[in-house]
Amino acid sequence: MGTAERFKLIEFSPKNSRFTWKITQFSSFDGEEHSSYEFTVGPRRWKLVMYPKGNGDGKGNSLSLYLFASDYVTNGPKGGTLAIYKLRVLDQLNRNHCETECRYWFPYNPVNQMDSLWGRPKFLPLEELHKSSRGFLVNDQIYIGVEISIVSTTEYL
Repeated sequence: MGTAERFKLIEFSPKNSRFTWKITQFSSFDGEEHSSYEFTVGPRRWKLVMYPKGNGDGKGNSLSLYLFASDYVTNGPKGGTLAIYKLRVLDQLNRNHCETECRYWFPYNPVNQMDSLWGRPKFLPLEELHKSSRGFLVNDQIYIGVEISIVSTTEYL
């Protein structure tokens, strides 16, 4: 006998779905993975993950930026989560932010933890990041953000 499920989309207002990560002493970060602290939007906890010197296709030439789906907020039924979100690096001088929209179906219980991570390995070229006129890196400080606009939940009936 099969199981039934209900798919529900939750739309968020921008003020309840934004998270900004302020990173000071950015130049002291090595090329490895660095994660923000957890924040909650909808039924899940999330983290921003960045590689200051890139990873994958962006290794050595780009800032890599991802959203990581952590645990669920409630103990109720759990399933995969569709998220539609914008990753961004804030321009501190001109407000000409670098951003891109992503969509990803984050699995509930991934075999590989990397399946809960989605974003862009070539998010921002390092050359652009370090240009003082662009305003992304000011006084060795950078602001990385995410705005999650839609999250789905799956309820098993």
